[in-house]
Amino acid sequence: MSDILAYVWKYSYLLQDEIPIDFGRWCSGKEIDLVGATVKRKKIDTAVTISVRSLYVLKEKYIANVVKFIAEQLPLYQQTIQSFKNDGYSVIGYARKSRSKESDETHSNLLNKMCKKLKMRSMVDKVLVSFKTSSNDPIMERDLNDDSKVLKKTGCLVMLTFAGLTTNISDFETFLSKNANIEKTVVNSLPHSNKIAIFDRKELLNDPKKIQQFKCRTGSERRSK
Repeated sequence: MSDILAYVWKYSYLLQDEIPIDFGRWCSGKEIDLVGATVKRKKIDTAVTISVRSLYVLKEKYIANVVKFIAEQLPLYQQTIQSFKNDGYSVIGYARKSRSKESDETHSNLLNKMCKKLKMRSMVDKVLVSFKTSSNDPIMERDLNDDSKVLKKTGCLVMLTFAGLTTNISDFETFLSKNANIEKTVVNSLPHSNKIAIFDRKELLNDPKKIQQFKCRTGSERRSK
């Protein structure tokens, strides 16, 4: 952790007063991926054993550009969302959780985290929530927490990851066809892949390659992250 913290100090003053153990706690609280790496014990001499993690390390020459990209990506995205609002769009977030063995309390807590992320990062005006539904379920048959009035406004629908909305392409096409007021669809995958995808309704309906991206689920992603 001390080596990683030393790199952080080069690019941010936020953790200047932290020691490695406090930095480790901060990383755990933020659910940063590196704390999930497998820890192994390694003996460096007959008297000393240390804990090590196997991590991918970015080459020094690329770090400054990556830091710049990460630092600028969210503000630029939020400028785009604000421009939609300025143009009269209602920005609606959508969050869902699949059925699982989790307790209802845990389920609710994870959904609340998603809602907070949508409000904080995507500045949504309102969040529609499906408490227990799979990505393949028909969108309009889900247990939405609100009536259909929200979807009747000219709007932009925002979700966390493609599968955060649907993996059912034919149903998504039907949904877009029946809800012509949903003019833009935004997929904010910044925490997972540093990517944001913004689609117009017409391009999703007319370009199979665009809408097929919603079917390309590569594995479980923690949308509450």
